Amino acid sequence: MSTLVFDNESVTFDGEKSIAEVLIANGIKPSLVMVRVNGEVVIREQYESFIVPEGSEIKVYPFAGPGDDGLDFVRGKVLRFVNDDELARNGAAANIG
Repeated sequence: MSTLVFDNESVTFDGEKSIAEVLIANGIKPSLVMVRVNGEVVIREQYESFIVPEGSEIKVYPFAGPGDDGLDFVRGKVLRFVNDDELARNGAAANIG
């Protein structure tokens, strides 16, 4: 039995599955998270091919950056809103001269 830990919740599962399979089965979009298996970071390009060994612990960490729509969704929850004024204020001044 292996354990997935995300957002202060633990879920157990049996069998060997890829990281992508485990994430998707638990409503987590793989492109929006960073994953550690037994303490080791697994790069996103390996989520489909990396098979989680039986008895492993998977820890999932959401990214805080905005999506294309200005909202951050992980597991169907909004992590934060990004305001256009905030983005403009943090941008460099335009060079129009």
